[in-house]
Amino acid sequence: MTGSRVLVQRGVADELRRRLVASLETVRVGPGDDPASEMGAMIDESNAQRVEQTVAAAADYVTALVQGKRDRALLGPSLIEVRDVSAPIVRREVFGPVATFEIFDSEADAVARANATEFGLAASIWTRDVDRPLRVGRELRAGTVWTNTWASCMWHKL
Repeated sequence: MTGSRVLVQRGVADELRRRLVASLETVRVGPGDDPASEMGAMIDESNAQRVEQTVAAAADYVTALVQGKRDRALLGPSLIEVRDVSAPIVRREVFGPVATFEIFDSEADAVARANATEFGLAASIWTRDVDRPLRVGRELRAGTVWTNTWASCMWHKL
């Protein structure tokens, strides 16, 4: 379970886009046993190449904000801006370090975008509005919905 889609309210989109790009461009990709590495390799070179080609093929219908560089099985993160939720990169799982950046204008638009995929294992709602997570969470087709956190669960404390 990995967060692969970032849906952002239009009013904060420019600032969040800028911050995400700046953050992802500095991720140190390297061997998992190197303490300086922040992100390790994919399972093998062919999978890294597959993900790299998936992002390259999406260039016809998305805007690449960050495009991960590949060195054998090492592949840096990519962030791509998507306007059309029917785009193939939204509709299928990439299984690699790729996230989409999607802008919404209303709660209904956000819910429609979030539900525009057959995959819905998990979601996260980030807000200052205490009522929004309950309201929106009920409408999301996701197995788990977190509020102002991601992948927070009790078993990591065991």
